[in-house]
Amino acid sequence: MSATCKSELVYSSSLNIGEAVEYAFDAVASETALLDKAAALLSDSIICSYNASPSLPWPPSADDMQTISPPELVTNFLCRVIAGQNVPKTRYGTKVKQTAESLAEDLCYATTRGKWAMPKHVELALSLHHLTGSAEIITLLNRLGHCQSYSKVLELETGIAYAVQMTDSILPSNITETGNLFSHTCWDKFDLNEETRSGSGTTHTTHGIVI
Repeated sequence: MSATCKSELVYSSSLNIGEAVEYAFDAVASETALLDKAAALLSDSIICSYNASPSLPWPPSADDMQTISPPELVTNFLCRVIAGQNVPKTRYGTKVKQTAESLAEDLCYATTRGKWAMPKHVELALSLHHLTGSAEIITLLNRLGHCQSYSKVLELETGIAYAVQMTDSILPSNITETGNLFSHTCWDKFDLNEETRSGSGTTHTTHGIVI
């Protein structure tokens, strides 16, 4: 049976076919070596940054999570991939930077097998749980590497609940119980002729008193 397609090797007339094949093989091998080197550099950068990252308090607050960020090397690499290598850094748009940051956090989370909890994975999982309450949606996105698992969400929410309970106060954490002036506000309706059949000529308002 004859072949339905054939590849062609285009090379200079100054080379023989053996030299042309050797050059083509070396070109493919050099690309593979370059990819291997780039992958090793990015992986090492992620692992080193993870090992050097400080331990967060439990449960971590939103401010604590903002102290975590992917290695700059990984983010810059993804910006170049998305925007194109000929686009200078000064011309990266907001969309390029946001997408690169999101993908960089996915890479860090995947490279560390989920051990390095990135802000995206924690906040997205919590937001989905609050908005939908669906374990299936969170589990689906977790398997795709975009957020933490449903069990981790429950663990974090339980930790937050215990932390609030331990404060033994109904006041927010940024309000102290000493050195403050307290005020009480009372509100009431003010209605006149509200039972008229047509509704015209009536007055309805509210007023408040601050003590």
